[in-house]
Amino acid sequence: MLRIACGVLALAWALSGQTVSVPYDTVTVDEINRRLEDFKNTNSKREQELRSLFEEAGCSGEHLAEQAVKHSRNPNLICVLPGQTDSRIIVGGHFDFVERGQGVVDNWSGCSLLPSLYQSLKASPRRHTLVFIAFTDEEKGMLGRRIMSIN
Repeated sequence: MLRIACGVLALAWALSGQTVSVPYDTVTVDEINRRLEDFKNTNSKREQELRSLFEEAGCSGEHLAEQAVKHSRNPNLICVLPGQTDSRIIVGGHFDFVERGQGVVDNWSGCSLLPSLYQSLKASPRRHTLVFIAFTDEEKGMLGRRIMSIN
């Protein structure tokens, strides 16, 4: 799955008309599975868990921020992996879920991969800045995605 995500990034660069080479480090299957299994039973706890997973993967300080979302109790969580230019590629997923289930397949599976993708790409220089966003309140009308004012 992580190789697919790297392939998607390579395709994005290719479509921009640039030569593509995406070196990456391997994240173990055990690590990816552990992150997937670390889902929590409330949206607030999921946001906190994602923050911990990003920090564990090496994203912290000025590169990790919360973005308040109007009409939402929970913020978006944003991790920035700086590139050589200000040109940005956004990779996102949502962490919220409806109360009728655990929401692991619908959203946590994608969101929990964001720190792994960050971890796999952080050691190599890149042209574009990568912005990993864990969106809140997708289940309530995509509230987190609607405020795409990323600094």
